[in-house]
Amino acid sequence: MGQEASTFGGGDIDHLRLLMNLVKLEQAMVQRPVGERSQADHAWDPEDCSSNFNLKENDRLAVRDNNSSTTDVVRAKKGFTRGTHIWEILWKKEHRGSHAVIGVASYAAPLQCSGYSALLGSNDESLGWNIVANVSLFNDCVINEYPDDVKPGFQAPDVIRVILNMDEGTLRFKSGVDGTDYGLCLSGLRAFSRNGQKLYPAVSATYGGAEIEIKYLGSADGIHEIVGGPASTATSDIVFHPEVGASIQLSNSRRTARRVRGHNNGIVMSSRPLKDDEYFEVRLDETKPLQTKYVMDIGVTSNMPEELNFPETMTDCQHGQTWMICGSRVVLNKRAIAQASTFDLHDLKVCETIAAVVTSDAD
Repeated sequence: MGQEASTFGGGDIDHLRLLMNLVKLEQAMVQRPVGERSQADHAWDPEDCSSNFNLKENDRLAVRDNNSSTTDVVRAKKGFTRGTHIWEILWKKEHRGSHAVIGVASYAAPLQCSGYSALLGSNDESLGWNIVANVSLFNDCVINEYPDDVKPGFQAPDVIRVILNMDEGTLRFKSGVDGTDYGLCLSGLRAFSRNGQKLYPAVSATYGGAEIEIKYLGSADGIHEIVGGPASTATSDIVFHPEVGASIQLSNSRRTARRVRGHNNGIVMSSRPLKDDEYFEVRLDETKPLQTKYVMDIGVTSNMPEELNFPETMTDCQHGQTWMICGSRVVLNKRAIAQASTFDLHDLKVCETIAAVVTSDAD
């Protein structure tokens, strides 16, 4: 259940498309709000929570009793065995107390225990992020510090976005306030679906009077609904944006980018965002004598060039959503999240071409 990068082989292209389109999928879910009926279907379950929770606002808000010396869990009504599911938890900092955990649980996970503890993640039927201690938990073990680069004094925001991918078997979290991606929290969750177990959104709380709200954002079932069909031909009107890294010189009506000095600061971006089922191709025309193997990275970002304070490389970018292929690694906001077994961009040779694609989402 740790944070090791996954390795993939024959399905590399679909896997890379899936990773790059997770950003687009999530944005579509946020922009296309889930209806009232679906929200009610995915709200907290009054029949599946500790007796110390009272549910309000059509079961979307769970309020813990004030006078309980226990740790209490509430699960949502719907559990999942496949697809990608995204929801938000609103849990104010002043309502968290000594132990506050956000995650998922099977139907067999306990709903209450005596004393104060991180009940969610204390057994092999549940797992999650302790947002007070900033650690990931499974089977009564601290798996990792989380986020993995957490700074002293870090506090999770009041709104936390949860991304459960049952097809990949991963759980990750983002800020629901500014979009900061905290990276992969836990993996290996497919073991639950292989055993026929659903995983339900869940939280465990100790603070008297804690108010915890759930908001379901949506889902996509299976890789093909996220990936979409084959891409169209490359579009000829895309050129490089005039805003470039300090080491780049543009020519040929902004169709050619040349590094004129040193390493790093060689960022170039397309002149406009890609449309659905559209890709842009980049050809490596030449390399410098004695240049190392590390020639070029490629990827997609939600950042606009004119609004971005360019880092030295886009693999270092932590603003917005930035997915990069760096050699054989897939990097999301500076974190390596996957490893290809048969593909290495650093093997690209002069006159060879690489493309980036944005494919259609489920509709």
